[in-house]
Amino acid sequence: MLAAGCGSSQSPKPPQASIQSGGTSVAMTLAGYCWTGSGVAVCADGGELTCNRSDPVPVATVAVGDGDRVTVRLGFDFRTVVADAAGRPVGATVAGSEVVLSDLPKPGSDGLVLRLVATADGGDAAYWACLRAASG
Repeated sequence: MLAAGCGSSQSPKPPQASIQSGGTSVAMTLAGYCWTGSGVAVCADGGELTCNRSDPVPVATVAVGDGDRVTVRLGFDFRTVVADAAGRPVGATVAGSEVVLSDLPKPGSDGLVLRLVATADGGDAAYWACLRAASG
């Protein structure tokens, strides 16, 4: 659940992001942000998310196989981006409108939380996804 700081139902929020791996693309979970638009600034915090499927806020899940290219597409022009998996930094290389992730730890049976934070002229946004080992 996102807890908003100020604003209305028309409050600005960052565009959606998606993560791709092994030919599958899913929308990432927006975890928190500070964003401006139409003269309004809004901050919201989603708290700590996990790969636990019984959490009240479901986290987007994508299967990652050995050798899969994992990319994130952000729906806005960003200045900087950083990513971590299970609290450990991972490589994040900009390739056009995509962020190619590298040095990802192998997901265990419980999954692995990936967090990506992007900064843009409109503010900053944190996105989450649960990486699970691809079967087969």
